[in-house]
Amino acid sequence: MNWLINELVRTSEESIKQKKWQDAEKLLTVLLTFDKEDPRALTLSKKISDGFIESAASFSSAYDYREAIGCYKKAFALSKEVRLKAIIENMQYSIGLPELYLEGVPYNTELSANGIPWDKSFGRISISEDDVLITGFEPGNVLRCKIVTPFDSDNFSPPTEVTKNRISSTYGERRVYVYTNGGGYSSVHDGIDYGILAGTPVHATARGKVFLVRMHIVTGNTILIEHLPSVFSVYYHLSKISIKEGDMVEQGDIIGEVGSTDFSTAAHLHYSVFVAGIPADPEFFIENKPID
Repeated sequence: MNWLINELVRTSEESIKQKKWQDAEKLLTVLLTFDKEDPRALTLSKKISDGFIESAASFSSAYDYREAIGCYKKAFALSKEVRLKAIIENMQYSIGLPELYLEGVPYNTELSANGIPWDKSFGRISISEDDVLITGFEPGNVLRCKIVTPFDSDNFSPPTEVTKNRISSTYGERRVYVYTNGGGYSSVHDGIDYGILAGTPVHATARGKVFLVRMHIVTGNTILIEHLPSVFSVYYHLSKISIKEGDMVEQGDIIGEVGSTDFSTAAHLHYSVFVAGIPADPEFFIENKPID
């Protein structure tokens, strides 16, 4: 049996060198059926995930969102046990921080059990279908969190209950700004503006975890929701915010209200979708099923 496991590891590593990520993933899956505890599986899992993320960024740069998200889903779908162990043990992981998968744990916090950072405190990780139990070296040092799947919808829904004739600015428009001193600059609009009344409810476009809630000097009251690792929906200029960082939201949940906060000339909702840090066309996600 050992020779077979060693051969699976060797051929998987060879596929990784050749950037054949799907072949490497298949070999890793076979390896895990024989030995889930092999420490080499963690290393292979991370390398393959990194490869899919690298490919996703390339597809996103070429505006091939369907292929980009397919790569993210491949990375996300790697064995739950191996993935979560790698996330928790390394704390920094290419397909998302552990907060994305653990309900009720806000982003950008020092995760700890009884005040002791996880990377120094846990002795055993027990992962079931729904939660992760971390048992620390110190007596009574136990932390249980529910595992969540950030995205489970076929496609995105509109962020407001309005028709397309209320779109006041489309994705990709070039804007020119002229200052009173004669200076200025131009930019490309990275989302859609819906020209609707202040106070109109704003809905989560898909299931996900609230990554950021903040007042920004340009975008006003701002919400970012992460649906898959590095796949975000963004909402600007809100007059009211109804959720907080770390919340899990379902598709259609009310997250705030339309407003005109900060760099805005009238009440409207600015709605964007970002894939690997690159602004994507929101209508593509609403009208198609890129995540299936």
